Amino acid sequence: MNSVFFIRVFVASIGVGISLSLLSNLVVLRNFAFAGLGITHSLLGGLGLGFLLGISPTVSTIVTALIVGFLISILTLKGRLTEQTAVGIIFPVFMAGGIIALFFADKYSSDLLGYLFGNPLLITKSGLMILAIFTVVVILWLWAFFKELMFMAFDMELAKASGIKVNLHHILFMLILAVAVAIASKLVGIILVSSLLVFPGATGLMIASDYRAMFLLSLLFGLCATVGGLYLAIVINLPPGATIVLLAGIIFLIILAAKRVLRMVKGAA
Repeated sequence: MNSVFFIRVFVASIGVGISLSLLSNLVVLRNFAFAGLGITHSLLGGLGLGFLLGISPTVSTIVTALIVGFLISILTLKGRLTEQTAVGIIFPVFMAGGIIALFFADKYSSDLLGYLFGNPLLITKSGLMILAIFTVVVILWLWAFFKELMFMAFDMELAKASGIKVNLHHILFMLILAVAVAIASKLVGIILVSSLLVFPGATGLMIASDYRAMFLLSLLFGLCATVGGLYLAIVINLPPGATIVLLAGIIFLIILAAKRVLRMVKGAA
């Protein structure tokens, strides 16, 4: 592996760290962890379809993610279902469809394991460009609609009564969330990527004094997990996706333990 490859994968880890960490705050505040898990597992349907039809798995997973995100939004907004129920209905169907598609595929490459568990070798120059553009879109979207999104995170009905276009923002959030996990799956893997939609935001929430600080702290913790985890994976020769997620979990536990120790010290004083 040459220096160009290392630069590409580390830039990709920064993009994944920024985009997923920022989105994780909304996932945590809106209790959307299960929705993120459902979308990621639904990507197996797009993956299987890609191998069956002989099209790019990247394209098929992104399209599948958009469809799943849109369906969850519609069932939630137009029906009487909660996000958890809608996800519980949709993602098993897409997973089953993906398994059947893989069964009928004449052959599928070893890239399948890379998409499931993460493989930096799957990150191409065009994929890195897509990730860079998407990361900028996420930052601009949060910057432009931060107040509206935070309002919705606390009270959807009050936000709607205040004139905020709740349905539009909700659909956009689900679509952006869906694309995020589809793009990040190359580095972290479909099986594990949903954890990065929880760990950074949850870790930041524990110690942040306000919600802007929560976003900044989650960004710091997320980048430490993605960049640090990738570095450890390369140096020690470990699976990158699992190493990134494990490091994110360790950071969470360290912050949790440190917070409890400080609370005990203050209580004793």
